[in-house]
Parts: sequence; C-alpha cells; structure tokens
Amino acid sequence: MKKAWIYLLLLCILNSILLYGQCLGINVILFNVPFLIFLIIYLKVNNLIKNKKGLLFIIPILILSIIPTFYSNIFVLLNAIVIPILYILLFIYTMYPTYNIIDLLKKGILQIFLPVGKIGNFFRVVTSGIREKVKLTDKTKKTLKALLIVVPITILVLWLLTSADMVFGNYFSKIFKVFDYIPNNNIIQRTIVVFLLFTYIGSTLIYSINPETTETKRKNLDYVTIRLLLTVLNIIYVVFDIIQIRSLLLHQVGNTITYAEYARQGFFQLMFISVINLIIILLSKSTKETKYNKTMSITMIFLTLIIIASSFIRMYLYETTYGYTILRLGVYIILITEVLLLIPTLIYIFNPKFKILRSYLYITIFVYTFINLFSIEKIITENNIKRYYIKDDIDIEYLENYNYDNIPELYKLFKKTDDEELKKEIVFYFYNMKNNMKFENDSIFEYSYSKDQAKKILNKLKAKDDKIYFK
Repeated sequence: MKKAWIYLLLLCILNSILLYGQCLGINVILFNVPFLIFLIIYLKVNNLIKNKKGLLFIIPILILSIIPTFYSNIFVLLNAIVIPILYILLFIYTMYPTYNIIDLLKKGILQIFLPVGKIGNFFRVVTSGIREKVKLTDKTKKTLKALLIVVPITILVLWLLTSADMVFGNYFSKIFKVFDYIPNNNIIQRTIVVFLLFTYIGSTLIYSINPETTETKRKNLDYVTIRLLLTVLNIIYVVFDIIQIRSLLLHQVGNTITYAEYARQGFFQLMFISVINLIIILLSKSTKETKYNKTMSITMIFLTLIIIASSFIRMYLYETTYGYTILRLGVYIILITEVLLLIPTLIYIFNPKFKILRSYLYITIFVYTFINLFSIEKIITENNIKRYYIKDDIDIEYLENYNYDNIPELYKLFKKTDDEELKKEIVFYFYNMKNNMKFENDSIFEYSYSKDQAKKILNKLKAKDDKIYFK
C-alpha cells in the first residue's frame, strides 16, 4: 500500500511535466496510459473490481487520449472534460455498478465531492510510516501542524498584499526574489498542482475502499496554530496599514511611481484578504479561548477595516478614471457588506453564544434585497454619462447591453451631446433595440415600467431612405 502512494506521487509529478502549461498533444496519451495501469493494479490489489465490464471505459479513454496527437479541434478541448467523466464512470461501474440513471447521477456526484472528506485519512495513511519511525512529542506535532498551516496562508497574504500595493511590494520583494534563483520559475505553481492532484486522487482511492460518508464531528484548529496565525498576520497588516495611511492618504509614494499608478490597483486583492480575515477570526473562536487570541482578533478587525477602506478608495479612484461597470460597483457592495459583517463578528468575539451565522445570513439577505430596490444599470449609465461631461470620454459599447433601464439615460445624452459620432452610435443601438422588441411578446402579464418607458422613446425612432432619426 505504501508503494502505491509513491507511484501516485510520481504520476502526479509526471502530470505536471507533461500537461502543466502545455498544449494538448501526445502528452495526453503518455500520461493516461501509466495512470490507467496504476489504477487497474490498485483496484485489483484491493479487490475493488466487482464488475469487469466497467473496465470497458478504458477503451474510450485511450481513444480520446490519442486524438490530440493527430487532430487539433474543439473536441480536443472538450475531451479535457469528457475524459475525467469517463474515469468517474469507470470507478462507478467497476466498483458498484448501477443501471438506474438517477442512482448513477447520485453516485457520480458523491464520487466527485465525498473524497474531499477523506483527505485527513489519506494523509494519516501516507505519513503512517514516518510517524512510526520518528517519535515526536505532542508539542512538536502541534508546532509542525501550526507551521504547515500558517506558512502557506502567510505566503498567500504577502503575495496578495505585494501585488495590491507597489510601495509595500518594494519592501517585501526581496522575499520573493529568492525564487528567481530556482531554474524553473514556475516551480511553485507546479508544486501546488502536484500537491492538489496527489491529495485529491489519493483521497479518492481511500474513499473507494471505504465509501461511506465521513464523520461529521468538527475538528477545530488548536490554539497554537490560531495564536501564531493571528500574530503573524497582524504584524504584516500593521506594516501594510501604516504604508496605506502614508501612501494612499498622505500621497507619499516615493519617486519610482506616481500616485495615480499607485492608487489604481489592488482593490480585488484587498477585498479577498478581508474575506480571509473574517474566516480566520471565526476559526479563532472555535479554539481554546484565551485573552491573547481575543485581543488579536479585535486588532485584526480594526486592521481589516483599514484594508477595506483602502480598497474602497482605490476602487473609487480607479472608476473615476476608467468608468463605471457592474463588476466595479459589485466591489463596493461586497466591501460594504464586509463592513456590516464585521459588526456581528465583533459582538461574537465578546459573546461566543451570539448567533453569528444567523446574523451573517440576515445581513447578506438584507443587502441583496436592498440593492435590488435600485436599477444597477441606470446607476452605472448615469455615472458614466456624468463622467463623460467632465472628461469627454465614455465607453458607449459597454452601455449598449440591451437593457431597458439605460434607454432613458442614453436618450438624454443623445439630446444633450454635440458629438455626431456618438449620436449615430446611440441611434443605431436604439434601432437594434426596437427591432428586437418586435419579436417579444406584448402580453399584459409581462408589463414592466422600465420596458414601457423604453418603448415610448424607441417608438419615436423612424427609418427612411437608409437614415435613422427621431421624429
């Protein structure tokens, strides 16, 4: 059994060499042949072959694997999805065959997701030999476990912060320059891919031996891990927030970059970091309660507020320069929601009995319902038009998205602007909208105020002698 994990690890490394970042060709068959051999041997050794007819799925897998060697069409890309599905069917029909379509779909979904619950079992099996030879104290085990969790999260947070902030990145760029001396500059990505593939396939094989659902008992992180994680991240955030206050608010960015370049970046990364912080704070409450952890959690909330404010300011500066879109407006909505979620989080830190998840649900539903009271398309169109009057610049193609809410605003722009090219563009868009309406049902049950207002404007549009104009 131990040799099986070594072979699997070698196959995952082979996958990284042959397929990672490569175009599909002969590499597909070169990987699938040894992988199929390993899979068949594993199933046979563990007496998992209950129906040999299930092995017939090997035939289409091999055929589809060799196709990229000869052709380069759309089916080659589609086969990247079909081949994994065939592997799932091979598992199902070989180990526990079924001919009921509903049962097949159910088992297929379980085969995809339930192995994730076996990750812990998989690593216990893989490391069993090491644990037998190396005797570690409980304290050492907890420290190693803490480092295995804290180090990757810290690297992720540092990478997000350095990519979000040029000034902060200059301070910490030397940390990541150590990877420049590694011959293969994408070795980190390859290692991550190998690790994830090895973990998932290994857990799937463990699940195949014992396919029942995993235990639902929650295992919390120990206080050593959370304490170290809170401490390290808070130190990083303090440094980052000091740079934010000095650079973003006081406009002290140095001589290498301009303030405009500095400000218009990083909002997505900072938004993601604030979500990570919320999760970490919640995890800290599931561990042994200490005054230190409580203090660190409160500190992280206030540091996260500064990060959210920084992301908000950056997005504002970005959209005033490049225009307003649904995605950019969505960032505002998410950031405001995160601020609201920090309020019950702070209460939860002082009162562990507080129903935190229920509060999160209520706030999320409230925000989502509230934003539905407004026309997002109209807000975006209005603000882009205001920006046009100030900067004489507008992405009219983005606004021409066949939405009724923006018709009145674009009509106002048409009447007010002196730009003939812009007028022609708007009229042509209106003409297409009017033609599309002809194919729509005109039932009273489909009445919409927005659509009705758009119709009144579009009905003013006439076409004569290849000319389109408003009467």
